[in-house]
Amino acid sequence: MLSLTKHFLQTRIDLDAQIRQQFEEGVTTYGKVFKHPFGIHRQIEQQNAQLTRCLQQFAARLLDR
Repeated sequence: MLSLTKHFLQTRIDLDAQIRQQFEEGVTTYGKVFKHPFGIHRQIEQQNAQLTRCLQQFAARLLDR
């Protein structure tokens, strides 16, 4: 159970870092806060969906025990 929690938290940290890096690259490259605001929102939605699936799998494994 602890390893699943650790995996979930690490996934969340990795995705947050990826979003932050992509955002900063967009700001640096184009000098604007959002070059493609809809693209960024779509990416965040996809990553949130991935995290939700991960959490659902985690919960299902906990309930199986």
